Amino acid sequence: QSILPPSYGHKSFNPYPVIEFRIVNNRANCPPGKNEIWDAQVTGIVELSPENKDNSERLKSLPSEQPSTDQKISCDLKLSPSFHPYFCRTWFLRHILNESSPLLKEDVRRRLKERGPHKGWDGKLNNYKDIRKGLVEFTSIRIMMSGSSALSKGEVYAEKTYTYDDVFIGWKFIGVCFEDEDEPNSSQLFRRRRRSGGGSAEETKTRVDLSLLHDICPQKGANYEPMAADDETS
Repeated sequence: QSILPPSYGHKSFNPYPVIEFRIVNNRANCPPGKNEIWDAQVTGIVELSPENKDNSERLKSLPSEQPSTDQKISCDLKLSPSFHPYFCRTWFLRHILNESSPLLKEDVRRRLKERGPHKGWDGKLNNYKDIRKGLVEFTSIRIMMSGSSALSKGEVYAEKTYTYDDVFIGWKFIGVCFEDEDEPNSSQLFRRRRRSGGGSAEETKTRVDLSLLHDICPQKGANYEPMAADDETS
């Protein structure tokens, strides 16, 4: 999935692929004033192992306070947006796979540098197989969030660790927000109200289905990475 529009003014600009993360507020369905997190900030750290030969050249160029070559090396993972002044429901974070990304192998990064930022991603690599081949087999990605709770007025923290196998290329998160019409029948909660001249905005409430936090579906088009179950049946 690409998030960069061709805003460089160059007709041949090809948007970069991204790695997307989603954070959902556990108190998203609580009343206003009791669910917000103020001044939320997110940082990302990726750990690379020197044991992987694809990482060896990349590790040489990274500053590190770990002189031993048998230890993992950590570096920052740039996320956007990394700040949310009023986080109450969902928050999408994206890391762009460009020439400065620590998640790309050295030869891919070098190839993108030679193309220049005005051209973007190499169209010849614009398929899930080549994108997968271009990723370094990182040890882990750690996403950390902090902010101030509107309920307790205290600091809150959250952290999630991902592995290389948690990356699914060509897939996207499904929607988790729906309109609650206060219907007694719970099966109708996911039916979005269609107004025909009547009703008011106060009659519906936007809610979040927390059970769908990690659910994903293929992006438009057929160029998505098969799941393990798909591989077994093919």
